[in-house]
Amino acid sequence: MTDGIITSCKTLEESYKKKLNFSSHDLKNIPVGIDTEYFNPDYKSRLRQELNLDEKTPLVGMVGRLSPVKGHIYFIEAAKFVLEKFPEAFFLIAGEEAQISKKDLKEKVKYLGIQKNFIFLGKVADVREVIGVLDIGVVASIGSESVCRVALEYMAMGKPVIGTNINAIPEVVHDNMNGLVVPPQESKGLAGAIMKLLEEGSLRERFGQMSRKLACENFSLEKLALATEEFYHQHLHATSA
Repeated sequence: MTDGIITSCKTLEESYKKKLNFSSHDLKNIPVGIDTEYFNPDYKSRLRQELNLDEKTPLVGMVGRLSPVKGHIYFIEAAKFVLEKFPEAFFLIAGEEAQISKKDLKEKVKYLGIQKNFIFLGKVADVREVIGVLDIGVVASIGSESVCRVALEYMAMGKPVIGTNINAIPEVVHDNMNGLVVPPQESKGLAGAIMKLLEEGSLRERFGQMSRKLACENFSLEKLALATEEFYHQHLHATSA
């Protein structure tokens, strides 16, 4: 009985077309939007001072609930490989506990002997405080992500992003444009991407600038609202005709 359906990513759109036999008129993909004024590269975070990290210390981070689907284990394993080449780097995990506890992840870090280079923040009141101090934002998910909001938050704040090729992630993280896309559950591949960006500061800067540009041009709240309104009017006019 539904006249129109909006999907949040192309993966869902293609799935609905194939499995539910929707026509292009019934179905429209409209990516989610991000508040690019609230999430802004000019935001000044004091977190580095609070963590006693100077501005030159490389900081790579993951933001998201602690759940197996988010791939924290692979991020931690990747950090082990990265630290062999970049022992000065630090890694940060922020997010509230879900199916995994912070204690579980800390035990994995301790087992690998890299606890001195890891920071766990838990749930934070303002995610901009975390994203604002990162040199690289990582999305290591192995599933889910029909809406990858954290990637858009990284992007809006001008960060280069490394993401896995899962669902909506490659639709916002464009490989070699504003970040790098790697296979899920491959710690060495993720480590290689992190090391590439740590090695090439100019590439990080270029990716970060493109992230901001893409967020403003393709994923603004204004664009989301206009596309949604247009879809509503399309079906309202069709109904009243």
